[in-house]
Amino acid sequence: MHGAIPKGFKYLPLPPGQHVAVAFFTRTPDSQFPYDAQISVLIDRAGPATLIDSQYNRVWDNYRTGCVGKSEARVLSSGTQNNYPYSEWLLSCDADKEARGPRFSVMKTVVGQSLVYVYEYEMHSGPDDAAVKAIRDYLDSEMLCDDTSASHPCQTTGN
Repeated sequence: MHGAIPKGFKYLPLPPGQHVAVAFFTRTPDSQFPYDAQISVLIDRAGPATLIDSQYNRVWDNYRTGCVGKSEARVLSSGTQNNYPYSEWLLSCDADKEARGPRFSVMKTVVGQSLVYVYEYEMHSGPDDAAVKAIRDYLDSEMLCDDTSASHPCQTTGN
């Protein structure tokens, strides 16, 4: 993935579990994002026939399982980015088992050649319109690329 964790977050080292890679980032005091925000990045194995819809269904099933209250999901956008299929979703649960309260997630999933990349921006208070826009701007900046492929070029951001 090409991009950067937004200013105001720091890396939290945690064991990767069963996935290829997992990284967690928590908000720092100078962050412009909601006080209870956390970003996680998951890189998982994908088969050649992995479809974005199957990823959505798998993530949504797991999300609902952790919810003891009302849960909702909606697709915010989907299509291709840099010639890779992607989808962004907003998931909400009014009573999450683990969080012991509400949970809201904005997720972006990109299916690559052999890996699936999932960015999750999670918070425990309902995001307002400005927060959702800031989160989506961040997710839109995250792009899968391959500097050895003309159809998936990496773009420099000037940073």
